[in-house]
Amino acid sequence: MDKKRVLIVDDELRLVHTLGDALMHALGDECEVWMRTSGDEAMQCLAQGEHFDVVITDLKMPGTNGVDLLRYIYRQKLLSRTILITAYGTPELEAQMERLETEYLLKPFNIKDFVDLVRRNLGESGRLKTTVIVRDYRDVINARQKTRELARAVGMNVTSQARISLATSSMANAMSLGMLRVGQIAIESVQNPEQFGVRVTCTTTDGKETHIPPAVLHDVQWMVDNLAVNTLPANNVQIMLEKLEVVKAP
Repeated sequence: MDKKRVLIVDDELRLVHTLGDALMHALGDECEVWMRTSGDEAMQCLAQGEHFDVVITDLKMPGTNGVDLLRYIYRQKLLSRTILITAYGTPELEAQMERLETEYLLKPFNIKDFVDLVRRNLGESGRLKTTVIVRDYRDVINARQKTRELARAVGMNVTSQARISLATSSMANAMSLGMLRVGQIAIESVQNPEQFGVRVTCTTTDGKETHIPPAVLHDVQWMVDNLAVNTLPANNVQIMLEKLEVVKAP
């Protein structure tokens, strides 16, 4: 089995080697660790076609900084999981990392926590994922479009693309997302040896009580293969939709 690949980027040489050594000690033969001391060097690796399952970068570096590097990975759809290391956590930075689908780790941190975070992200690497924060109806339309784009990207047929994207907007409407309610819609790829497809999770986050008529759930259920409703704390509701196709034998 091919090794997973991790790229660590920080202009502080000692920290790069400390983190790299910790990963190599903890993960052994499970992964291959690359270390770079500038964002420019990391960008060069990526531009030359090197693929990494996880990219870990410091925020503040001369030249290409951490956010610039993360934007490049996000816009190029490189399918790398990303982690930002920073001593400067702010609400603005948190919102930016959410848009770039990046986790962040505040300095100082425990090395074990760092290794655990990387290990978890290695397990999720290669998975397409995007999240839309829903505040008005335009966000629901955006989520429907992103659902269809992701379904197309994983190779689903046109009918499946249409059904999961329609189910997304139908369920968001049933939950009043973007109208009376605020929340988020998470869209991600699903892959196992037998099936592949798309999972959409619609979640309310405002704590307002809601009721979804069973008839609406029935109307959406025919479009998807799996539908689950979960009640969350503080009156919030989460609904998961999956549309799957069978992996064809080679």
